[in-house]
Amino acid sequence: MKITATEFKINIDRYLKLSETEDVFITQNEKVIAELSNPYKDRLAIANSLFDIISDNKDIPTTIGNLSQEELDIELQKGIDSLKDEKIYSADEIDAELSDEFDI
Repeated sequence: MKITATEFKINIDRYLKLSETEDVFITQNEKVIAELSNPYKDRLAIANSLFDIISDNKDIPTTIGNLSQEELDIELQKGIDSLKDEKIYSADEIDAELSDEFDI
């Protein structure tokens, strides 16, 4: 979204909030002079992709935010069970896995 510097000054709270979900470009004399964006947007996308549920069933929610309490409990229990089974990974192993899978 593009807005003028004057519009930004008048409604700063609105545009700060909006910048959490989309980039806001501030213009002066029709030139972009600043950009507001969420510094964590790439991290949020990665986090959501890490919580994806792998399934052929499209009726199943695909992100943690869409899980019901019961579905979330099941997924959390899987993690607890893997810890009990001593499936523990080092930070380096996790970094390597993320690097391979997501090119990060």
